[in-house]
Formats: sequence, structure tokens, C-alpha cells
Amino acid sequence: MVLKDKKYVVGIDFGAISSGLSIAHVDRPHSKFTVNTWKRSIKSKPAQFPTSILYKTNGDIQCGLFNTAYDYVYIEEEEVYIDNIKQYILNIDQANEELGQKMEGLTIQKVVTDYLKIFHALAIKRLEKQEDFCNSYEFEQDFKLENLSYCLSCPTSLNDFFADCFVKAGITEKDNLVFVSEAEATAFHCLSINRLTTKIVPDQTYLVLDIGHSSFGISKIKADSTENFSKVELISEELGKGSMVLENSFRDYLIKNKSQLNLNESIISKLVETFVKEIKVNFDEEEEYDKSHKGLIFKQHESSNQVEEKGLSLFRIADVNDNLIKITTDDLIRHVFSPYMDYLVNYIMKVYHENNNDSKIFLSGKYSSEANFYEKLSAQKDGKFGRYVSLIEDTNIDAVSLGAVSFGLKVKNVQIPFFYGAKSKPATSEPQKNVGSSEILKTEHRSKEFDFIVGIDFGSTFTGCSYANPRDAQVNNLKAIHTIETGWPGGNAISFGKTPTLLAYDKKMKTKHWGQEAKENIGRYKDLNLLGNFKLPLSLKAFGVKYDANIEIKRMNEGWEHTSRISKPKTKSIDAVQVCADYLKEVKNHVIRHIVAETKFNKGKKGFTQFFKSPGNEPKIQFVLTVPSIWSTSTREKMGQIAIKATIIKEDELDDLLIISEPEAAALFCEKKYSDFFPGPDNPDYNLIVCDAGGLTVNLDTLCFTHNNENGEPMICQISNGTGDTCGSTYLDRAFKNYLLRFYRDIGFEVSNTDTSFDSVTDDFVYNVKCDFRPDSTCDRFWVVKLPAEHKITSIPNTPETRQYFLTEKNTKLNIHHDDIKEKIFDPIIAKILALIQQQVEEAYRNNSQIDAIMLVGGFSRNPYLQQRIQDEYRGMFRMIFPEEGAAAISIGAVSYGLRPRLISRKLASQSIALEVRIPFNKKEDDETTDRMYSKNRLEYFVCHSDDLQGESLKFLTVTVDYPNNAVIAVFACGFKEEDDEENWRYVSKRHTKILEEIIKLPEVEEINKGDPIQFNVGLQVDDIGSTVTIECQNIFINRKIKEMTNGYETSLKVV
Repeated sequence: MVLKDKKYVVGIDFGAISSGLSIAHVDRPHSKFTVNTWKRSIKSKPAQFPTSILYKTNGDIQCGLFNTAYDYVYIEEEEVYIDNIKQYILNIDQANEELGQKMEGLTIQKVVTDYLKIFHALAIKRLEKQEDFCNSYEFEQDFKLENLSYCLSCPTSLNDFFADCFVKAGITEKDNLVFVSEAEATAFHCLSINRLTTKIVPDQTYLVLDIGHSSFGISKIKADSTENFSKVELISEELGKGSMVLENSFRDYLIKNKSQLNLNESIISKLVETFVKEIKVNFDEEEEYDKSHKGLIFKQHESSNQVEEKGLSLFRIADVNDNLIKITTDDLIRHVFSPYMDYLVNYIMKVYHENNNDSKIFLSGKYSSEANFYEKLSAQKDGKFGRYVSLIEDTNIDAVSLGAVSFGLKVKNVQIPFFYGAKSKPATSEPQKNVGSSEILKTEHRSKEFDFIVGIDFGSTFTGCSYANPRDAQVNNLKAIHTIETGWPGGNAISFGKTPTLLAYDKKMKTKHWGQEAKENIGRYKDLNLLGNFKLPLSLKAFGVKYDANIEIKRMNEGWEHTSRISKPKTKSIDAVQVCADYLKEVKNHVIRHIVAETKFNKGKKGFTQFFKSPGNEPKIQFVLTVPSIWSTSTREKMGQIAIKATIIKEDELDDLLIISEPEAAALFCEKKYSDFFPGPDNPDYNLIVCDAGGLTVNLDTLCFTHNNENGEPMICQISNGTGDTCGSTYLDRAFKNYLLRFYRDIGFEVSNTDTSFDSVTDDFVYNVKCDFRPDSTCDRFWVVKLPAEHKITSIPNTPETRQYFLTEKNTKLNIHHDDIKEKIFDPIIAKILALIQQQVEEAYRNNSQIDAIMLVGGFSRNPYLQQRIQDEYRGMFRMIFPEEGAAAISIGAVSYGLRPRLISRKLASQSIALEVRIPFNKKEDDETTDRMYSKNRLEYFVCHSDDLQGESLKFLTVTVDYPNNAVIAVFACGFKEEDDEENWRYVSKRHTKILEEIIKLPEVEEINKGDPIQFNVGLQVDDIGSTVTIECQNIFINRKIKEMTNGYETSLKVV
């Protein structure tokens, strides 16, 4: 059964402990909303609605109440309180008997009906006041009760029972209600999540495990290229086998040992309640508890590596003789947790083997992230099963209600469009869009809506920030842009005004420290996890392609995988998007505090005399984030997700976020700093190599400063493919450490690469040598290294290898000659940078372009020896530019872009983007064994990797569907060209990422016959944040019908 003729689909998760409700407009299926607060206070935290009901003696009925020792609800005598309603439904006859004893005539159907009636009415009221939903598509016109259809998630055996309850509650009629199991709903939710997150690929099967409170279910996804063509199948549904088994097992254990433990019914109930509240979800075999917790005994400790005393009781509850009840961790493991975990794991492995051992597994449900269960499951197949198991972070408490919406929105009669011009009609382009003065004035005016423009140079190893007041009278002057150089947490003595891109989590994945402070504290607290290079996993494929899959990249990737699982009590896979968001949230908060301190409280300061426009005495800020030029459109779109999670912007403020590539930002810094780069319109263009030397990587692009032929406005064009390598300044640290390790091995010491005793010595090198190193051939200079005390040197063998070293002060200090520092540490790294510059020079010559200057930016740019080597290499050939603000050039350029957004008018595509189509079968290109008339999952490309992109040019493809089928428009991206991988080029493959899926519904039109082709123009526009797809129907009858249906508000069937 498919829901139809309604404006909204409402998804309901009738949960055992709490219930939730989500909703989406049928014309905006990807914009789903969930009731995020059930209390009257809008400040209350998002939560679900407790599945409980209270029948009062005066006839009133209240729902959504907890009644525990921790959340007490006063219940008068003869009032009936029922919680965990869903548990009663598992055995209806027994439930009716038990409920009839509580209140005459009370049945489980009446309980569920009464609850649903109150739950639904309250949800509608909350939605009517929920800001994001009220501002959604067609809310005022379409959000009416008669426009709602429903999808309820419940056990399949109870569909008829719930249908009767819905009708009796007056919510809807049976023909306006569909059902889906919890495991299937979760699978549909997984399919709806961005595939960059789930890593779902076509032609792969996935098992979805939903471990709820009352039931345990498994469904299977047969993934296709699109969500709508993917299939979901229910494998099993085990009622009564959810995590409620744990408290039932614990209760059985207590009853069985009632005499031995000196318990009565009251004490047993209290123990079970404490178990559910404090132990069940957070249980850890190795956890050390804190004494302050309610109802539990805990052990104080000074060091994080102490272990729990054997035999220590977990409960601070007395028995009937007023003695402490002794129930230990071992007791719970043996009698409660292990039996249930063994059941789950054995059942899962049985289903896995029945599905040919090639399915990947998604875990969902309230119990799926429990650490011990996750580890036990991952340990299967000799510890290798963990690679098949994923905890999808987006499968949150509302996954079931959201998945129910997705199921209810499924559309029948859908079709991938046909493309008949594969050989004769390539994608066409509109003329280049010129940026005129009126448009610049418009963007300048927009920037003045904000109190400050903030540019964040979010680097792999260091992060920098600049800001400006757009209403400053000197805003066009570089001096109006201020860089935050001091005050970062932990200081920034070695980072040229930047802060390290480091984040320290505690064992519960809460941010404890960031920046230099994270590095300083990691040695003090053993339960901290230090993460670095977390920007790298956002685009590992592009990173590996550009910098080659060398051993260093492999090690970094393996290091990320190793640290991306934080240990107990909650073992979860760390999502790089979330880590980046956590870090940028700290940066954002610090920046706001800095700006307020520097400007808000000194209103007499020149350049700032206005009050902040935004409420709450906080400045209204527009943020500009910089990204590597190699990042694909889909990866840039991740920055939008990160910005939302970091509270930089709200979900409906994506237009307020600006994103610019690092070389483009550097170019705009040049525009501010060096006005002579823009000669008059009659003079030749000025070509500049920008070398961004950072901590991890060095990236180069060649830019042309020229003028727009139409209006004479200055503009900047990219005229080369960007190049880069892993030869940033952190590799000097590594080279120095390797020099020390080699020294110890030469004198006969065995030392490990991971020996932390060298960290302080390396820090000394960074502080005192690396930043200002310049070799001097006129004198015999040494740098004295104080060796770590952990490796005491008593004697040195007399060998050719040891004679190159000079030790002093009883072998506690090593004197390293400047020539050794130059030749063995600096020169190999700098040689790589010079080779990259030469690649840009040679490419320019091949393209008949003349290089005028080389500009060095980034933190490494301040090193005197690097500057000297570049000057020596190209002296007399090009102008050398080493700006004093080089370390801050990227963030300054980002602010410049925010003050006056303008396009880098010509750039090269960072990825290939294609539309999934069906085309006439061609035996030369397609599988000769097939009998199909049309190729499936075929791709037709709008733009190919490294194609020349002119301004905001649009690329078009014309496709058709057979009436009355609805069109599925699916757009995919990849980071390669046809010649790089012909095998995976023509069809949707594992190397492609879906970036859009939209269903275009066709209205009923009398003038069109079944099977008539309906033509659509699908256009792609690539901009700074990502790409925009426009879909417009070309059929005059359909467009006339759309105009009639919308009273002229819309003149065609068009989706952007």
C-alpha cells in the first residue's frame, strides 16, 4: 500500500520506553523534521516522549510521565500508572488480565488508543510552534490535519491491532495509514543518510540490526545507485528479545538468590530500577565508578590506571538486615550480560552466514552502541569482523520515526530518465557570466549586514584566523583586517600566530582541550585521546591521488583508523566530520570571545563605534572557511555540514557561509597587498605562482591577474592544475627525530620510533632551530642538543659511523653541525618544494604563459632558509614575494573575500560530475551478453575532472521519461577522468559518490498519452560551496497544469 493524495507523511515510532514523531512534505522528501521538544519550555533538551500513561481518579488522563526514584511523579491511591506500554502488547491476553485488575474494564487497546490520542495532539501543537518546521516549504498553506498521512513503525504481527487504535483515537482512517517494522524503518533511514557518511555503494548488501528495548530485528538492504531503487527486506523480528532481556535476567537472578542475598520484593524492585537507570547502558567490565553516583558504590582513585577491587559491590542498597547487598561486576557479567550478548552475537552470525558472508552490517537501536557488545561482535572471525560492522552516528534516537517517513514517502512508477544524445549532444554551456560593478556593490552591501567578517584558515596541522568590521571606514585597506596572533589556548610561540589543529577527547568522547593546550595536557592525563590530522579523512581519496599513495599517507591513514575508536565505556567510530565540527566549535567560541574583548568593550576605539546588531550582546558574524583546492564539490559540501554541527551557522543559514579555496584566498590577499599586480587594461596579464607551504603539505597553483573584457573589472584566473606534496614543516620535525634515532642506533642503542622521550628534544628543535634556521658558511657553528635522560650513554664504540658525532658534558649533549642540519634535515624537504615550483614553471611554458612572480605563503613561508633557496634557484628570472603576513595570508584573503565576494573567474574542475541515465544499448560499450534494450546505471557527464570552468557557467543535459512515470534525477561525482579509469567511467561504481537524488512527480494531464516522452533540462552550476542542480520540465501541457495548480505562482515544473 502506498500513501497518496496527501501533503505530508508523518512517521511515528511507538517505542517501548519513549516514542517519537517525524514529518516531511511530499514535495520536499529530504527535508524531514522531528518534534524536538515535548515540554512547554523551548529551552528543554530534545528528547522523545515517554511511552507511559496515568489514569487519575477524576477521569483525567496524562501521558509522557516517568515515575522512578529519580523522576518522581506523585500517584494518588486508586490512580493507575502504566509505563513501558509496548511491553504489554507482546502478550495481549495477559496484558488485558493484568490491566483489568488495576482498573475495571481497562484493556491494552484502550491504553494504546488513549496514549496515541494525547501523543498525536501534543505533537501537532509542538510542530505548530517549532521554528524550523514553521519556516519550511508551504507550511502555512499545507499543514492541516486533513493533509496528513501516517506511517507507524511497529511489529508486523500487530499491524491490525494498531490500525484499530489509530481509528478509535480519531487520528486517521485505515486507508491513510501504512506500517513498517523497526528494523526496516532503520534501514530506510540509513538509505536516506548522505552516502559520504554511510559509505553505501551500489550492488552491495547490508544487514541492519536494530536492538531496541522490547524487540530485536534484522533487515537487509540491497543497495542500488539511488535510494528509491534500493530494496529493503525484513529478515527477522524477535519480539521480547530486546535489551529488556537484561533487566528481566537480572530480576530472575535476584529472585533465584533471594534468600542468599536477604531480599524482599521492595528491595528487588529498587535494585532492578537502579540497574536500569545506572548500569544497563553504561556497564563496563573495566569501569571504575565514582562514589557520588546515586544508588551505587564507587571507588575513589588518584591515578587513571588503578583497577577495581575484586568483589566490590556495585550497589549502595541494604538488604533486609540493613547490610550492604554484595552483587559484583563478575556476577552481572556471568548471569546477565554474557548470556544476552552471546545470544545476540550467535544470532547475528547465523544470519550473516545465511547471507553468503558478504554483507556489511549497520548497528542501530538504544543498545547497539554498548561497548562490550560491540567489541564481542567485532571480535568474531579471529578479530577481523570489526571491518564489516559500522555504527552510523546519524542513526540517532529518531532513526525509526525518520525511517518511517522515508518509507511512507516512497513513490511508485519511477524511472531513471533516458538520454538519447550520448554521442551527438554533449553537455552545453551558457556564456560566461561576468561580474559587473552593480553585482559587486550588491555583495558589499550584503557584507554590511554583519558586525564582523571572520576568515578561518582551517589547516591540517595549524589553524589561523583574521577578522574585519565591514563598516570600518578603512575597510578597503589591508590594515583594516586584523589577525588573531595571541591568546590561543596553550600559547602559539612556534606557529606564527596560529594554533595547532589538535583536539583532546576524554574517554566519553567529550572535548577536553584543543590547540596547543591539547598537546600539553595529553601527557598529564592518561584517559585523554589526542587527535590530529583529522581534516585529512574528509578527502582521503583526493589526498592520496594528489600526493601519491606514499608510505607517509598510508601511515597517517592507519594512525587515524587506530585512534578513531575511543575505548570504553562507549566504543564508537569517530566520524571525521564530527571531530572537525568539535574543533571548529572551539575555534569559533574563542574567536567570538577575542573579538568581543578587543572591540565590543572599547567602543571609542577607532573603526568601531556601533552597537552590535544581533541580540544578546553578541556580534553577528559571517564566517569564511578555506579549503584545499583539490577538494571535490562533495567534500566542500561536507564543510557545510561541519559548519552547522560546529554552530557556526544554523541549518537554514547555509547561504551565510562562504567557502573559498586556499590558493584563491592567497590570490585575494595579493590583490589587497600588491595593487601593482593589476596593470592597466592595455597592459599584459600578470601570472603568479602561489606556493602555500604549510605544516603537513605544500600546495601550488598558478594564477593570472587580468581584466574582464566586458567591463574592465579586475579578475583572477586559475591557469594551471594545482600540484602538491607532503613536504610541509612537520616533516622537518620528523627528519630531526630520525637523525636522533639514527645516532642512537649507530652507537649501539636500540630505540623505538614511538619513544616519547624524544618529544621534548624535538620541541626544542622546533622552538630554537626550525623557525629561524639559516646556514652560515662563514663560520663553524653547532647546535647543542640535550639528550633525553632516559637513554644514558656510558660508552661509545669507535666505528666509522660514530666518528661523525660530537658529544660533550659526559655524553649528555650532542653537538650537531649546521651543515648536518642543512644537508640531512632541511635540504631533502626543500628539494621537494623546489621541484613542485619547477613543475608549475614548466606547465606555464607548455601553455605559452610567462611567469612573473613567485609568492610564498603559509606558516613554513617564514623560514629564512626556504626563502633563500627559492631566491637562489630563480634569481633574475622572477620576482620573489615573501610577505611578512605570509602565515596569515590565507585567512586575510578569506576575510577580503567576505568583505567583497567575487569569483575567481576561471578555474579547473576538481572532480567529474555526471547524471545517471538510461541510453540505448551499445554492444561495443556494454556487456555483449545482455538482452536489455537500454543500459542501466549509465552516466552522462556534465563536467570532467580538470575541465576549464568559466565563471558561473551552467552545463545542461536534456533527458526524457515516459509519461506518467515520475523522474528520478540522480547526480554522481568522482575524482578521475575517463582515461584514468575507463572500466569505472561509464557506470555508477564504488568510485562514485551520490551528491543528489530528487524525484520529480508528474501531475495528471489529459492531453498527454501514456508512454509519451516528457522532456527535462537538467542543469549543473558549480560555485564556491558546491554545486547547484536545476531541473525544469519542457512540456507545455505539464507546465500549464502546474501554473493552474499553483494559481500562477509557478509557471513551470522546476526544481532547484
